[in-house]
Formats: sequence, structure tokens, C-alpha cells
Amino acid sequence: MKTEGVAKLFKENVEKWGQISLAFIYGSFASKKASPDSDIDIFMMGTVNEDVLIRDLSSLERKLSREINYIIVSKGEYHEKIDNDDPFVKEILREQKIMIIGEMDVKSAGRGRLH
Repeated sequence: MKTEGVAKLFKENVEKWGQISLAFIYGSFASKKASPDSDIDIFMMGTVNEDVLIRDLSSLERKLSREINYIIVSKGEYHEKIDNDDPFVKEILREQKIMIIGEMDVKSAGRGRLH
């Protein structure tokens, strides 16, 4: 399945997972460097019902024949990581992303500045 189709599948499901204000796919899949056995990495900011999320991601993994890894951070944690130059967050902010929710500048997400 092409990246646009995968993003659409996530967009169709993300509202069921909780109060998420920013979500994007990053890593090899987003940069179009994925191999057939590459996983899909998703970053989410907000509060999530992990029972629903895990159930839905398990179903999506079967549908896509790919493992899905996710990271969830609160808005406060996200901005703390940015403000403290967290190496992991700096790296994913530099990478190509496929936006699922939030058309904002991901560095200022949740601070009210639009991209």
C-alpha cells in the first residue's frame, strides 16, 4: 500500500484513540526508504486510550502486513523535550513526516502558532 493509503487508514481511526492534537508517521516509511519488512513509526501528542489504540493498531498491522510502533507524549512532555533539545525529538523533527493530525509546524504544535 502506498504512503497516502496508509496515512488515510490512520486518519480514519485516530479520533477513536483519544484526544490527540498532533500525530505523524516518521522514519523509513515516511521518507519512502522502507523495505517490504520495514515497520511504521507513529508519533502522537495527547492523551490516548491505549486499549483501543492497541486493538486498532493490531488490526492495522494485519491489514498492512507491517509492525506499527508508536510513541505517545503529553503536550507538556513534547514541549519540554523540544525546549531541552532532546536528541530523539530533534531527529524526528528533521525527518520527513506524513501528517495524520495537525497541519501545524510540529515544533510549535500546541502553542497556537500555525505553520
